[in-house]
Formats: sequence, C-alpha cells, structure tokens
Amino acid sequence: MSKPALSRDEQLVSCEICLKSIPVAEANSAETEDYVAYFCGLECYDLWKRQKTREQTADDNTQNTSKQ
Repeated sequence: MSKPALSRDEQLVSCEICLKSIPVAEANSAETEDYVAYFCGLECYDLWKRQKTREQTADDNTQNTSKQ
C-alpha cells in the first residue's frame, strides 16, 4: 500500500548548517541564486549568512588581485 503524499507542512527539509531535519512549515529560509536554503533557527541562519559574506569578500579580493 502506498503512503499518501505529505502536505507541504509535513514535508521535511535539512538545515543548511547543522543538517537537522525540520518541517518546512517551521523552517526559516533564504533564497539564493540557485536554490532555497533552509535553517532550523536564526543561529544557523546567522552562521550561514556570515559564511556567505566571507566567501563573497574572498571572491572580491581574488578578482581585484587578478585585475592588477
């Protein structure tokens, strides 16, 4: 017997940082260029955002160095 499809509120996603499974309805999310990232809470979201800022700064520095 097949399982009924889960409603959107019952679907589970993984936190982008700690990989904890959380219901979509309870997840915080951020749309990125290519996908939607889900977070179990603000602490993981803040950590992700800081990492992305550092990556962007490093990319900018690399591009500026290669132009010189």
